Amino acid sequence: MKLFGSFLMVVFAVMMFSGCGESREQQINKWIGELGKGRLNAASRDAVVRQLVAQGEDAVPYLMDSFKNTKDPMRRRYCAIALAKIGADEALPLIKNMLANDENEENRSYGAEALVIMKKEKAVPELVEAMKKDKSVVVRTSIREQLSKKKLAPAARTLLLPYLKEQDVTLRSEAREIIVSMGPSSVPDLIKMLETDDKDLVTEVFRALVAIHDPSAKPAMKDTMKRFPVWDDKEEKVKNKFYRLLESMYNEL
Repeated sequence: MKLFGSFLMVVFAVMMFSGCGESREQQINKWIGELGKGRLNAASRDAVVRQLVAQGEDAVPYLMDSFKNTKDPMRRRYCAIALAKIGADEALPLIKNMLANDENEENRSYGAEALVIMKKEKAVPELVEAMKKDKSVVVRTSIREQLSKKKLAPAARTLLLPYLKEQDVTLRSEAREIIVSMGPSSVPDLIKMLETDDKDLVTEVFRALVAIHDPSAKPAMKDTMKRFPVWDDKEEKVKNKFYRLLESMYNEL
């Protein structure tokens, strides 16, 4: 008898989880409601997103309605991710607006992720623009993670390399850090930039190469150093300040 009672409890639990007795609309809206703040832990929330994505186009109107109208920032960000994974084109303007204008910095960071899910490498120019405008560390970290992805890195690097000459120190450093986060694949493009006589640019490139820490860059760095004066005077007593800077970075590698 106890065994039968346990069996009935298991069946009841399965029926509740599967939404037995509920319409599809009710079940979708129930899942969307569970995306809200404090309702579930991260793993369970991700499972709910997968359930919604599995509904495909049927879930889109309800996700769109919640995305537009809910005041719960957590529900909005996960609705955006679900819509992006479904590939709902009608959600793209909302996702772009989330990235650019949402008051919640976490939502802006999720907007970057959702945009990449939808547009892949075509999202790169918009992410770079967002990086330029958004001062939030949370958002810039998210954008850096997206731009550093293997499939996006080539297009991102092409747009970011010119920023190594940027006057804005913060923006220049951010671009360099993203290029560095791409790893050794950035080395060939950085080496090409060493053909310049612009000392500030050479310094930035050296910093990036040292941070990547790929010894294959050392010959090109050494050749670059040879183009600049080693000594401050003819008696060769004091090394040139700029040469000393390059030499110190070269020695770190």
